[in-house]
Amino acid sequence: MTGELVDAAGGAPPAGGKKRPVQPKENPREAFLKWVQMQLSHVEAHGVPVRGKPAWCPEWWRHPEVVQRLYVSWKGYARAAKLQSEGDGLAKSAWWVQHWDHHARIIFDGTYGPFRACNPAGHLADNKGEGLTIVPAIPADDVELF
Repeated sequence: MTGELVDAAGGAPPAGGKKRPVQPKENPREAFLKWVQMQLSHVEAHGVPVRGKPAWCPEWWRHPEVVQRLYVSWKGYARAAKLQSEGDGLAKSAWWVQHWDHHARIIFDGTYGPFRACNPAGHLADNKGEGLTIVPAIPADDVELF
């Protein structure tokens, strides 16, 4: 962020010649992190038994899959909030069903999810710090793929 201020209405002063108050442009990274904190503090980990601990990594941002899932959930939530403000009373409901429920089920899955080797002690603590990524080999040119 460069720190410049932008007029929320695109720069044109309102009728009467008075200028609109200038508001700082929102930093997308800060907005995303604020949303993640808000969202995770208001939901329960799907599929976690009573008194169970949800799969979580204290360094969740080191999991590219989780960052991507949270990012698209955030963008979808913003779109649903906009649609709801425009009169679509079911937009947020659709977001919960079509976005959050699916991604949360995967994020918090302690057996198969991206945090399965993490615990409160740290990132990949259950796997001696080694990643669980897939490294696909590229087949030879003569291998027919499709």
